[in-house]
Amino acid sequence: MRKIILFLALIIVLAFNVVAVPPFQQSPMGTLNVIYPENQVFIINQDIELHYHVANSTASVLQVTKYNCTAHVYNISNSHIVITNLTNNANNFDKELIINGTKLNKVGLYAINVWCNTNTQAGYLSHYIYITKDGKDPYNPNNAYFFIGGY
Repeated sequence: MRKIILFLALIIVLAFNVVAVPPFQQSPMGTLNVIYPENQVFIINQDIELHYHVANSTASVLQVTKYNCTAHVYNISNSHIVITNLTNNANNFDKELIINGTKLNKVGLYAINVWCNTNTQAGYLSHYIYITKDGKDPYNPNNAYFFIGGY
């Protein structure tokens, strides 16, 4: 009986550790979808370059000359650290947000809001980036270190 209880407890613990996260975060309702890879992790005090794609309601990715985007970046104290227009990437499909590493000077989550629009359509995306000392995702169990046996 004790083995069955331990087995069920183990199954319950493991079930809560398996959480599927879609590989990309998209803006909710709207005529434009702003697309960005989720769970990006960066090293403290280093410059970063984030890339965004924008698709219309038929899922066609727009060329960068067809829309404009603005970004607001907030630090862990919820204060603005960057307000800027995104720049065009040379590939003609990405918009870039470049953040100076001196703005990313504390470990934690930084919130980013991106608004994009054409003459007739608009869309937005809110997401986070993780800033850590080593650039590893603190919420990924593969990066956790466990010591068993008291040593």
